[in-house]
This record gives sequence, C-alpha cells and structure tokens, in this order.
Amino acid sequence: MQQLTLALSDLAWPHPQAALPALHTPGLNRLLHWGRSQSQAAAANSTFFGRFLWQGALLKQGLQTLGLPESQAAFWCSPVHQHIGMHSAQIISGNALAIQADEAAAWCAELTRFFADSGWHFHPYRADLWLVSCPQPPQWQAAPILDLNHHLDAANKPSGHGANALLQAQTEMQMLLHSHALNHARQQHGLPPVNGVWCWRDATGEADPHTLLLTDSAWAQNSLPLRHTLPSSWTELQNQYTASGSPIHTVMFDDSLMLPVAQGDGHTYAAQLQDWDQRWFMPAHHALASGSLKQLCISSQHASLWVRKPALPPFWRRQPVFQGAWLWVI
Repeated sequence: MQQLTLALSDLAWPHPQAALPALHTPGLNRLLHWGRSQSQAAAANSTFFGRFLWQGALLKQGLQTLGLPESQAAFWCSPVHQHIGMHSAQIISGNALAIQADEAAAWCAELTRFFADSGWHFHPYRADLWLVSCPQPPQWQAAPILDLNHHLDAANKPSGHGANALLQAQTEMQMLLHSHALNHARQQHGLPPVNGVWCWRDATGEADPHTLLLTDSAWAQNSLPLRHTLPSSWTELQNQYTASGSPIHTVMFDDSLMLPVAQGDGHTYAAQLQDWDQRWFMPAHHALASGSLKQLCISSQHASLWVRKPALPPFWRRQPVFQGAWLWVI
C-alpha cells in the first residue's frame, strides 16, 4: 500500500478540566516516535469532513439525488434534539437521534403543509437531513450543522437579510415538533425527541474521486466511485485495497469520537482510542516496519502526523506518549 490516511475527527480531547482515564495506546505512541507532526489552524468540522467525504457543493448533490433541477433554490434543514441550558442549548443531531425513514417522511410532509404559503417543500434527503426547496434563494447565512459542535448560542445565530424571518420559522417548527405524537412514541422507546431544527445553506467538499474511501459516515457522498464501508480489521482493509485495484491513496474516515467528545464522555473516548490502537495504529506501525505500507498520515481538525519508516530508529528523540493532546513538538 502506497499511502494511507487515517482521518479521525475529534482525535484531540478538548476538555482540560475533565480528567481522562489512563490512555493505553502503544501503537499510536510508536507512530508518534517515528513521525513528524504538522500543526495547523483548526479546521471547521464541515471543512474537515468535506476534504474527504464529498466533492463540490453538498446542496447540488442533494438536488441531483432527489431529482430536482440544479437551478432550484433550496437550503438544508437538520432535525435536532435540544436541551436548553442557562446560556446555550445543547443539541444532538445526526445518527445519534436514530430517526427512522417513516418518521422523517411524516415530519417533512407536515412541515410542507404548514409552510405551504411560503412555498417551502421539505424533502427527506436522509432521515437526519432534510432539503427544503423554496421560491427564492435564501440570503441569510448560518453555520452548517457540523460546525455547531453540539451547542447553540448567540455566537452562531443566523445572520444577514432574512435571518429574523428564518429564526421565526425555526421557532414555529420547534413548536410543531414539541408535542408531536411521533415524539411521544420516541420517548416511550427511550429515544430523544426531535424538538427543533437547524437550517443552513451549504458546504463544499474536495474529495478525490480516485482515492479509495473507507467510511461509515453518513456524510460520505454516495457517488464517489471508490467508496466502501469501514473495514473491521487490517486484513479486511488489505482485501478492500486489492479489490479496488490498489489505488495510490487510501483514506479511512472515522467520526465515532464526535459524540463522546461533545458530551465530555472521557471513558468512551478512551475505550474508542484503545480499540483504534489495536485495530489500526499498531497494525499500521507493523506495516510501515515491514515495508508493506510506504506512508501513513493521521489527520484531524487540528494537526496531521506524517509517518514513514525511518532509516534509523529515532533513538535520540524522546518517546512521546499520547495523553489526549493532538499537538506535539518532536
């Protein structure tokens, strides 16, 4: 394998006030010893995801998938569960809500009827992501749902022409959802109610269609020709690589740390890292040592680590030990 990128969202632990359990990642530590880190300005989540998971405008892809004209004015609507705090609202979105397709279809149909006078039509592009076609292109601006980091406050309110009307519409949607029968059923099954929405415009990606992409992320573009599910083992990775014609670059994208990081769940974070160490970091180190892997990149929003097999073991360098910080001076 020529080049492998492990794109791991939220690899850094951002809660210095919350102590982590002891992290046991000998594979990652060895990669740190061999590699060179490259710090960078923190990338927005939508930028990091778009770098690997889709190509071009996400809204254009949505219109094509739904069979709507490319010229159709539209925006995105993300259903959320929100819990109001003193200064902000904590939100859960995406797969964590476990919205079913029939629930999304029912809510989109009711919202379409409710906003019929505005000409808004809600389409369930995914169960957790709805496309809203509208008569005129929106002028307001709002951060993509990926960039909210699971909370809403005054800093990320919509802005620009029409922002107040959008906020009013989102409040009306929240009121419609709040006491909805589907939410009563969800709560009876121990699921969080969908009691709000977040509307946003678009996000652009630059995924390379010639790269083998292995991911379970719902944000991955279905039209990417070399997209497959995330392998469960290093052996399965090698099999998928060979079956895809041995492309020069392979990307494994895993966003499973996003929720525990957002919730400050250090135990789940530590357990996930240990799993990655056994399944990816340690085998990658062995592959570099044997020469079956030429170059490894571990990339997250804040930094990247580039690793090749050194000509000599770097015995003169201190052995790094990963403690949740994704920035090193090596």
